[in-house]
Amino acid sequence: MCYELRFPTFARYLSLAGSDLLVTTTAFPNPRSDHWKNLVKARAIETQAPNVACNRTGKAPEASYFL
Repeated sequence: MCYELRFPTFARYLSLAGSDLLVTTTAFPNPRSDHWKNLVKARAIETQAPNVACNRTGKAPEASYFL
């Protein structure tokens, strides 16, 4: 979780193995929504495959999360 989005190695591996779609779950806290959006786009561009990405939402004692 989250690691796959930050580093392209895993997405590249899946793409080379024949994946047609990436699904990424993350828990990026506020205020990192721009960072998250850019990384989601980067993985899709690098692999030339759609990336369905979902981030945690709501609040936790240690952080809040964007929609």
